[in-house]
Amino acid sequence: MLLNYNKKQNIILNIKKKINQSLSIILLNFINITSNEINIIRKDISLNEICMIMARNTLFKIAFKDTKFNCLIKYFNGPTIVIFSINSYSLASKVFYPYKQKYKGKINIKAISVDGNLISLDLNKKLSFLYSLKLAIMYFIFLIKNIFIFKIFRVLRLVINKKNI
Repeated sequence: MLLNYNKKQNIILNIKKKINQSLSIILLNFINITSNEINIIRKDISLNEICMIMARNTLFKIAFKDTKFNCLIKYFNGPTIVIFSINSYSLASKVFYPYKQKYKGKINIKAISVDGNLISLDLNKKLSFLYSLKLAIMYFIFLIKNIFIFKIFRVLRLVINKKNI
Protein backbone atom coordinates (compact mmCIF):
# COMPACT_ATOMS: atom_id res chain seq x y z
CA MET A 1 0.00 0.00 0.00
CA LEU A 2 1.43 3.36 -1.02
CA LEU A 3 1.38 6.06 1.60
CA ASN A 4 1.54 9.71 0.77
CA TYR A 5 3.56 12.19 2.82
CA ASN A 6 0.61 13.24 5.03
CA LYS A 7 -0.29 9.65 5.93
CA LYS A 8 3.33 8.92 6.83
CA GLN A 9 3.46 12.04 9.02
CA ASN A 10 0.25 10.92 10.79
CA ILE A 11 1.76 7.49 11.44
CA ILE A 12 4.96 9.08 12.81
CA LEU A 13 2.95 11.42 15.08
CA ASN A 14 0.89 8.49 16.35
CA ILE A 15 4.04 6.50 17.11
CA LYS A 16 5.67 9.51 18.84
CA LYS A 17 2.55 9.93 20.99
CA LYS A 18 2.74 6.29 22.06
CA ILE A 19 6.49 6.61 22.76
CA ASN A 20 5.95 9.61 25.03
CA GLN A 21 3.21 7.78 26.97
CA SER A 22 5.14 4.51 27.30
CA LEU A 23 6.95 3.20 30.33
CA SER A 24 8.47 0.27 28.46
CA ILE A 25 8.76 -0.85 24.84
CA ILE A 26 9.39 -4.30 23.39
CA LEU A 27 10.62 -4.87 19.82
CA LEU A 28 9.67 -8.19 18.27
CA ASN A 29 10.95 -10.03 15.23
CA PHE A 30 8.32 -12.21 13.57
CA ILE A 31 8.99 -14.88 10.95
CA ASN A 32 6.48 -17.26 9.31
CA ILE A 33 3.59 -16.05 11.44
CA THR A 34 0.16 -15.74 9.84
CA SER A 35 -1.99 -12.65 9.97
CA ASN A 36 -4.61 -14.60 11.95
CA GLU A 37 -2.03 -15.35 14.65
CA ILE A 38 -1.01 -11.68 14.74
CA ASN A 39 -4.68 -10.67 15.03
CA ILE A 40 -5.15 -13.03 17.99
CA ILE A 41 -2.12 -11.48 19.71
CA ARG A 42 -3.30 -7.96 18.86
CA LYS A 43 -6.77 -8.65 20.29
CA ASP A 44 -5.38 -9.95 23.58
CA ILE A 45 -2.90 -7.12 23.83
CA SER A 46 -5.54 -4.46 23.23
CA LEU A 47 -7.68 -5.93 26.04
CA ASN A 48 -4.77 -5.35 28.42
CA GLU A 49 -4.24 -1.66 27.61
CA ILE A 50 -1.10 -2.29 25.63
CA CYS A 51 -0.52 -0.94 22.14
CA MET A 52 0.98 -2.96 19.29
CA ILE A 53 2.06 -1.21 16.08
CA MET A 54 3.44 -2.57 12.82
CA ALA A 55 4.90 -0.05 10.37
CA ARG A 56 7.91 0.45 8.15
CA ASN A 57 11.24 0.53 9.93
CA THR A 58 12.09 3.93 8.43
CA LEU A 59 8.93 5.40 10.01
CA PHE A 60 9.86 3.85 13.35
CA LYS A 61 13.41 5.22 13.11
CA ILE A 62 12.12 8.74 12.41
CA ALA A 63 9.60 8.51 15.27
CA PHE A 64 12.11 7.16 17.81
CA LYS A 65 14.72 9.79 16.98
CA ASP A 66 15.25 12.33 19.79
CA THR A 67 13.12 10.44 22.34
CA LYS A 68 14.08 8.69 25.56
CA PHE A 69 13.82 5.36 23.68
CA ASN A 70 16.27 6.30 20.90
CA CYS A 71 18.52 3.44 22.06
CA LEU A 72 16.17 1.11 20.13
CA ILE A 73 16.81 2.67 16.70
CA LYS A 74 19.63 0.25 15.86
CA TYR A 75 17.25 -2.72 16.28
CA PHE A 76 14.86 -1.66 13.49
CA ASN A 77 15.85 -4.07 10.76
CA GLY A 78 13.79 -6.84 9.25
CA PRO A 79 10.14 -7.43 10.16
CA THR A 80 9.39 -5.58 13.40
CA ILE A 81 6.43 -5.30 15.75
CA VAL A 82 6.58 -2.70 18.50
CA ILE A 83 4.66 -3.21 21.76
CA PHE A 84 4.14 -0.17 23.98
CA SER A 85 3.35 -0.63 27.67
CA ILE A 86 1.70 2.54 28.94
CA ASN A 87 0.43 1.80 32.47
CA SER A 88 2.98 -0.66 33.82
CA TYR A 89 6.64 -1.46 33.25
CA SER A 90 6.03 -5.19 33.16
CA LEU A 91 2.51 -5.51 31.70
CA ALA A 92 3.63 -5.86 28.08
CA SER A 93 6.12 -8.52 29.05
CA LYS A 94 3.53 -10.39 31.14
CA VAL A 95 0.96 -10.41 28.36
CA PHE A 96 3.42 -11.30 25.63
CA TYR A 97 5.39 -14.01 27.48
CA PRO A 98 2.83 -16.83 26.86
CA TYR A 99 2.80 -16.02 23.12
CA LYS A 100 6.58 -16.19 23.03
CA GLN A 101 6.31 -19.73 24.40
CA LYS A 102 3.40 -20.66 22.10
CA TYR A 103 5.00 -19.39 18.88
CA LYS A 104 8.54 -20.46 19.72
CA GLY A 105 10.81 -19.74 16.78
CA LYS A 106 8.22 -17.57 15.02
CA ILE A 107 8.38 -14.57 17.36
CA ASN A 108 11.60 -13.45 18.97
CA ILE A 109 12.36 -10.47 21.14
CA LYS A 110 14.85 -8.09 19.53
CA ALA A 111 15.14 -5.59 22.37
CA ILE A 112 13.42 -4.34 25.51
CA SER A 113 13.70 -0.84 26.87
CA VAL A 114 12.38 0.32 30.23
CA ASP A 115 12.34 4.10 30.73
CA GLY A 116 14.80 4.50 27.88
CA ASN A 117 17.31 1.95 29.20
CA LEU A 118 17.97 -1.27 27.34
CA ILE A 119 17.56 -4.31 29.53
CA SER A 120 19.01 -7.74 29.02
CA LEU A 121 16.81 -10.25 27.27
CA ASP A 122 17.54 -12.62 30.17
CA LEU A 123 15.65 -10.23 32.45
CA ASN A 124 12.51 -10.49 30.30
CA LYS A 125 11.25 -13.56 32.13
CA LYS A 126 11.86 -11.87 35.49
CA LEU A 127 10.21 -8.70 34.21
CA SER A 128 7.15 -10.66 33.15
CA PHE A 129 6.67 -11.89 36.72
CA LEU A 130 6.97 -8.49 38.41
CA TYR A 131 3.90 -7.26 40.21
CA SER A 132 2.18 -4.07 39.22
CA LEU A 133 2.14 -1.36 41.88
CA LYS A 134 -1.55 -1.91 42.60
CA LEU A 135 -1.11 -5.67 43.03
CA ALA A 136 2.02 -5.23 45.18
CA ILE A 137 0.15 -2.85 47.49
CA MET A 138 -2.76 -5.29 47.74
CA TYR A 139 -0.40 -8.14 48.71
CA PHE A 140 1.34 -5.91 51.25
CA ILE A 141 -1.97 -4.91 52.87
CA PHE A 142 -3.05 -8.56 52.95
CA LEU A 143 0.23 -9.47 54.63
CA ILE A 144 -0.14 -6.73 57.25
CA LYS A 145 -3.73 -7.79 57.98
CA ASN A 146 -2.68 -11.39 58.44
CA ILE A 147 0.20 -10.45 60.73
CA PHE A 148 -2.11 -8.28 62.83
CA ILE A 149 -4.76 -11.02 63.09
CA PHE A 150 -2.18 -13.65 64.08
CA LYS A 151 -0.79 -11.34 66.77
CA ILE A 152 -4.30 -10.84 68.21
CA PHE A 153 -4.85 -14.62 68.29
CA ARG A 154 -1.48 -15.13 69.96
CA VAL A 155 -2.27 -12.52 72.64
CA LEU A 156 -5.73 -14.02 73.24
CA ARG A 157 -4.22 -17.48 73.57
CA LEU A 158 -1.70 -16.18 76.13
CA VAL A 159 -4.49 -14.47 78.10
CA ILE A 160 -6.60 -17.64 78.11
CA ASN A 161 -3.63 -19.76 79.18
CA LYS A 162 -2.82 -17.37 82.04
CA LYS A 163 -6.44 -17.51 83.32
CA ASN A 164 -6.30 -21.29 83.47
CA ILE A 165 -3.24 -21.19 85.73
